[in-house]
Amino acid sequence: YRDEYLTATQSVLNTKNIISSIHNELQHITSRSSGDYHA
Repeated sequence: YRDEYLTATQSVLNTKNIISSIHNELQHITSRSSGDYHA
């Protein structure tokens, strides 16, 4: 059971990392495109 718990925890952490990475990418894209609109 312990191994399963650790694996589940690791999966959650990986998912959080992926989500935050995507979130950062989206912020870069939106800031870049808004800059393009102003140009």
